[in-house]
Amino acid sequence: MFTIVPRRESAASQRPQRPTCIDLRAQFGKRFKVCLEESYYAERPEFRAAEAAWLMVIPCDRGHIYPHGGTTLAVFIGRGPRVKQLSRVPGVRMKTDGDDGVTFVFDVADFDRVAEIVQPRRRRTVSDTERARLAEVGARTRFRHGVGSRPGPEESTIAPRLDILAVPFDTASPEAVIGAGG
Repeated sequence: MFTIVPRRESAASQRPQRPTCIDLRAQFGKRFKVCLEESYYAERPEFRAAEAAWLMVIPCDRGHIYPHGGTTLAVFIGRGPRVKQLSRVPGVRMKTDGDDGVTFVFDVADFDRVAEIVQPRRRRTVSDTERARLAEVGARTRFRHGVGSRPGPEESTIAPRLDILAVPFDTASPEAVIGAGG
């Protein structure tokens, strides 16, 4: 005879919650360009929303900044003089040193000092006067419903040709329709 054992909670439900990270778009999105890492699109759709904050990247002149967990950010840069400059910034410490570049971690409070060195790409901004000028220039070519669109059959300006028959004709003498008149 078998005994029924109560179901244990799965190991997944006993794991601690994944640590949170800084939402780069909310924190820095008005000043800097924030992109999603390419692996975001490979993520299953039901997990994308939960993973989106972890997969945000701020592209920089010589690398990129990304969340590391909690209030900590990481910056990856290639080789060169900027590695030495970043290593001298207080509060920034080297995490990994690889053949292709170096990763540093730092607190979000030190972002401005790190940004001076790695130069994050700024977001494009348009002033109100420039926005008005662009709207005026684009008004001539802007698509409006019914204007410049293809006319429907009721709006057609071309009279239908009733004299065209949908039967084959002899190319030597277009007047003689093949098969007509026996």
